[in-house]
Amino acid sequence: MVGPNLERGDRERAMQGNPVGLTVEQVRRTGRRVDLPDPVPASAWVTHLVSFADTRLVEGCVVAHTDYAVAIRMKRDDGTEHTVWVYDGAVRTRHR
Repeated sequence: MVGPNLERGDRERAMQGNPVGLTVEQVRRTGRRVDLPDPVPASAWVTHLVSFADTRLVEGCVVAHTDYAVAIRMKRDDGTEHTVWVYDGAVRTRHR
């Protein structure tokens, strides 16, 4: 039973995809970057590349921003941490 379980695990990991944020040039065009002293809890729509692009609502923390973009730090189910830039309209902060 190890073989089918490994294959299912591989498929599940593949379907998690990888988060895809704004390019460096896109972030550069959004204004001056401001790093926050303390991360702010937030939800953000982040595009994930599976075998196709899949935008998902994720939970994370805002760690920096420009005039029109936000860097959000998120953690996947497997514990892998990613920081991606998204346009500010994709983010909603939550109060603690």
